[in-house]
Amino acid sequence: MAHFNKQVRIMKQVEKIWAELSAKAQEVETPQESTELSEEVKVELAIGDSLSKMSLEASEANSKMNNVLDEMYVPLRRVEKAISELQSGDDAKPYFKDFMSKLQKLEAEYDEGLKKISQAESDLGVKIETPPQFDDALSTLRFLQKKEEDHRESIKELNAFVKKLR
Repeated sequence: MAHFNKQVRIMKQVEKIWAELSAKAQEVETPQESTELSEEVKVELAIGDSLSKMSLEASEANSKMNNVLDEMYVPLRRVEKAISELQSGDDAKPYFKDFMSKLQKLEAEYDEGLKKISQAESDLGVKIETPPQFDDALSTLRFLQKKEEDHRESIKELNAFVKKLR
């Protein structure tokens, strides 16, 4: 209701201004005469002018604010995307199982070779020199056994980190 009353008052002011302008326009003026609006009309027109300017300024400020906020969210969106793309250590399990299978086969083959050499030494009663491939295999085994520990720790850390982020 208050909104309706406000509209009625505004309409009455517009009608009053229109009537005043119409009356001035009908008067015969000499070139030296000018149409003077009442102070009330001047104030009302000035208020309207400032409202339009202020509306435009507020809209422009809103656009700037939207742009600033959008720019502030860009890094956050990148972080969200990176988190969504994170893979847990579980994703590495098939590769780890394959690695472990091959490592176990190498260990078994190495142990079997050492047993055969030991058996041959026992059967022949002489010391048999270990072939150089066994030294290389032993070096590789030690390295890969250390890597197994590293891989297990990496998977564990990765799973803990991903769990915190998700």
